[in-house]
Amino acid sequence: MAANSVQYEQIEGTRLYEKVAAQIQQRITDGELKPGDRLPPEHVLVREFGVSRTVIREAIQSLKTRGLVSVKHGSGVFVSEPTVDMVSELFSTLFQFKGASVYDLHEAREILEVEIAALAAERASEEDKAELFEKLEWMEKTCGSLREYVELDLIFHGILARATGNQIFLLLLEPLVDLLRQSRLKATQAPGGVQGSFRGHRAIYESIERGDKEGARLAMREHLREVRERLAKAEEAASPS
Repeated sequence: MAANSVQYEQIEGTRLYEKVAAQIQQRITDGELKPGDRLPPEHVLVREFGVSRTVIREAIQSLKTRGLVSVKHGSGVFVSEPTVDMVSELFSTLFQFKGASVYDLHEAREILEVEIAALAAERASEEDKAELFEKLEWMEKTCGSLREYVELDLIFHGILARATGNQIFLLLLEPLVDLLRQSRLKATQAPGGVQGSFRGHRAIYESIERGDKEGARLAMREHLREVRERLAKAEEAASPS
């Protein structure tokens, strides 16, 4: 679907490509341009914005980097469907640029996930509960494979976020999950790490199953406290004496 009816304002000044990109992004966030819509051809954008082809190409590249558009050679430039991966990549870049430590990330995760667990206990459907139980069973069966266990661990926490019915939790949690993947592997490798992790997940599930909000809060808080402690011990053991 072409989006030729969208009107743009001609621009002036410096860093023109940023202003072009900002106008197009605003049309996307306002819903004037929808996922799947094709932007006008380059020469049309040049005329509408009153800028050079170079400026338009730099603007499109900027939007592509942000995951807002995709370029299909021979077909044109299309508005992309928003995904959690887009948010995750932006968060990852920001956290790395700001130099956030793994403990900063864990602290944010602890605050977020405790309330996610509570809301999941209140709102989880029978289907959500069945899926959590299924993942818990697989976690128990894969305790000997750390990487597989950790991936199931991540999925388990994702189901909890989804069970709240609040899509914002998924957007906030997914970047933290990706950034903490390696630290979870370290924590799980600590002596008793897998067994302790499994007990924590089972306690969380049992609270969700019986609809116990406060129990879910406590179980998640205790689980994440133990993860933090195991990670600290793993890093201490790995550091040169």
